[in-house]
Amino acid sequence: MNGYDVKNIEINISDGFSASIDANIEKLDIKMEEGKLGIKGRIKGNFDVNSQLPLQFTGNLFFVTIDGNINMDDEFGFEKADLNVKGIAMVKFEAFPVPIPLPIKADIEINFNPTLHIIDFPLEEGKTWNSEICNIDLEGEASALFGLIRYPIKYTLYLGSIEGNCEKKETINVEAGSFEAYKISYYDFLTLYYAPEIANIVKAEASFNKSTLYAELREANYG
Repeated sequence: MNGYDVKNIEINISDGFSASIDANIEKLDIKMEEGKLGIKGRIKGNFDVNSQLPLQFTGNLFFVTIDGNINMDDEFGFEKADLNVKGIAMVKFEAFPVPIPLPIKADIEINFNPTLHIIDFPLEEGKTWNSEICNIDLEGEASALFGLIRYPIKYTLYLGSIEGNCEKKETINVEAGSFEAYKISYYDFLTLYYAPEIANIVKAEASFNKSTLYAELREANYG
């Protein structure tokens, strides 16, 4: 089992309304079994939604967990993901500025068509490649107050061909230890560090528009 700390997730949305989240995932445990990555972790952070009244509110993710499965092929390709988020958020509405504990839940299915390969093996310094064009379909439902409030989720992200560049091999120090890892960059918005000795990513950094992410390997146990 591998454990990651996703230390920074910043997401900003502007599409008829504005929303932002600044969060982290504590002790994101990932276990590989028969082509599936099982994930489990706890989300903490703050959020802000600004729309027409009464949908203007801020809050804290008080006790929220994420778990699910990601289907992958033998070449680190993403095929499908099923994710579940549930817990309690402390919400403060603009019209009623007293924090209210609000049960929340979201079930999301993600399909990659075709399979999304972000790494082209075998890796070597100076190697470049282009990923296939991929449609990422998200479908599901978010709910609150035990289902009294429901919001359907249906979105397709068109991901064009992305050039991957295996820049160099360097020593990366993370909480799980020190690893010799390939630095792989995708333009200027995503950088991965892949360590062949454990056949896994030990660090990831991403920045796109006003959204950012930082994650690193906390522990690795293949026993």
